Amino acid sequence: MQDHPTSLELIHAVAQFLHTELAPTLQDPRMKFRALVAANVLQIVARETEMRDMQLRAERARLNELLNENAANENVADDVEQLTRALAQKNSRGRRRRRRISRRRIRACGTNGD
Repeated sequence: MQDHPTSLELIHAVAQFLHTELAPTLQDPRMKFRALVAANVLQIVARETEMRDMQLRAERARLNELLNENAANENVADDVEQLTRALAQKNSRGRRRRRRISRRRIRACGTNGD
C-alpha cells in the first residue's frame, strides 16, 4: 500500500516550490512578489491547520476527562463533535433535574413561587 502525502505535506511542498524554485526564476517583479505572497499564504494556512489539529486534540482530551470517556478515533473533529453533544445532553438532564427539585421545594414550602 502506498502512503499518500497529507494535506499539510502538500501545502508545505507547494509553498516551498513557489518560494525556492519558482520565485527566483521570475523576471517580472510583480509576478515574483505574487509568488512569494502565495507561498507565505500557504505557510500561514499550514500553521493554522497544525494549530487547529493541536487544539482539537486538547479539546478532545478535556471532554474525555469531563465525561469520563476515552474517545480516540482517528478523526479528532468527529470525536469532539460527539463528545460536545454528549456534554450538552448531560447538562440538559442536570438542568431538568434541578428544576424538578426546585419545584418540589417550592411546593413543600406551601407557596406557588410568587
